[in-house]
Amino acid sequence: MSIDHVLKLYSKTIQSSYLHYGFWDDPDSVNIESINLQEIKNAQTRYIEHLASFIPDKVELILDVGCGIGGNAEFLINNGFEIETLSPDDYQQKVIEQKFDQKIPFHHCKFEQFQAMKKFDLILESESACYIKIKEGFMKAREVLKEGG
Repeated sequence: MSIDHVLKLYSKTIQSSYLHYGFWDDPDSVNIESINLQEIKNAQTRYIEHLASFIPDKVELILDVGCGIGGNAEFLINNGFEIETLSPDDYQQKVIEQKFDQKIPFHHCKFEQFQAMKKFDLILESESACYIKIKEGFMKAREVLKEGG
């Protein structure tokens, strides 16, 4: 497939397990001129913590669509969830396979073309939703989610 070189540059620059921009409790208080990398990393951790707080109790199996370089997947695994990852990006595939020693499934495709062998309790799209065609994405989500997922 291909490599998103902008995301690769971002991952190398930030030196974080996350590709998302983070969550700021009070964005108006952020001083862009003086922000440092640790504050960005802290915001990235807050993002997945905040996002995970909305996961219903009965969720076990999560498909991390647009998994990036595995930060969200790692956090969720460490919190007891079973994770499968998905991305069409060649670089992200390499990082995920190395990071998890090929112990979690990685689906190397666009979400719209994903052929699921099982149904998931939850689909996590995080910021990857902006890369997915809306109509096709919702149709695929209905196809791969368990009833009530």
